[in-house]
Amino acid sequence: FLLTPQPCDRSLTLLLMVSSGPLNQENRGRWRIDVEGREGVRLVFLVAETVTESDAALLGDEHAEYGDIVQSSLADGHRRLGYKILMGYVWAHTRCAGVEYTAKTVEQCGAGHGQADQHPQGEEGDQQGLPRLFSPQPQYCHRKILPATHAGQLEPHRG
Repeated sequence: FLLTPQPCDRSLTLLLMVSSGPLNQENRGRWRIDVEGREGVRLVFLVAETVTESDAALLGDEHAEYGDIVQSSLADGHRRLGYKILMGYVWAHTRCAGVEYTAKTVEQCGAGHGQADQHPQGEEGDQQGLPRLFSPQPQYCHRKILPATHAGQLEPHRG
């Protein structure tokens, strides 16, 4: 990993991994605001290698400030998204083995697309009784359209 956050605390319930482009600092900022203060949730961004040294410096500064970027040495691109996702799960397995749930989504789903749900657990939640993180979602973020790993489906983490 070119950049990596600190390992997870064992008290976490949910590790939320968000695929993000190297230059998409504004989107990451919206996610940080939307997830801030959620007890038991840790947010990390899966980011590919930058193209220029100045972009690398900006990303490095952002990581130094927030400590939430997992960066691989893979070139960015939609045809390499599967590798970025796999890299995220490898990071989660090696650095966050004690987390109960791991969720993966894309930066366009959730942050900045609506208010965080205020429902207690079990109401308006998913099939495990866990509340949705954000509502409403753009149509392409709906669980019936994308595979669970892209729609924020929660899966028990098996370390």
